[in-house]
Amino acid sequence: MIILLGESGVGKSVIRQALCKNYGYDKVISCTTRLPRSNETNGKDYYFITKEDFTTKIHNQEFIEHSIYKNEFYGVLKSEFNKKGIIIMEPLGFYKIKQLLKTDKKVEEITSFLLIATEQERGKRMLKRGDGLLTISNKITEDKKHFNIAKLIEETNFTLNTEKYSVNELAYFIHLLYNNQKTVRKGE
Repeated sequence: MIILLGESGVGKSVIRQALCKNYGYDKVISCTTRLPRSNETNGKDYYFITKEDFTTKIHNQEFIEHSIYKNEFYGVLKSEFNKKGIIIMEPLGFYKIKQLLKTDKKVEEITSFLLIATEQERGKRMLKRGDGLLTISNKITEDKKHFNIAKLIEETNFTLNTEKYSVNELAYFIHLLYNNQKTVRKGE
């Protein structure tokens, strides 16, 4: 399982798309209670569900992990997590998965990638995708609260600066690094 982490506008979604298209990975789809963006489709980008449905799934223990980010619920269904794929996660979910790996040996191994870019570059990318200035400002402020980049650099397997390479180059690097990690784990 590949986990991509990063603040708003670092390129998580476009890199995941390139990995799926160029290397045949499966996109692991998370659930969220937030509203879809104009270019997002239910069942393709996220499972967009109500807070009531989300709470029911928590009660029924359908999630491998779930958390609240920017006042919205996010979670990964157990049925989705066991796929051989790529998931975009927030830090809280990532830390929960890491903790789960220590206690539940049935949970699939992960390789995690922290994607980084400067605030200025992230702002440009968010503008380009259609986010308004107030939305961008709010996302950057929220990200500062939720992302401890120094800690994530220590906790993730790899850190990649998304400003230095094209999306296809980044996807290629991730593909190579992931497969190298799998080979090392098998040889342990």
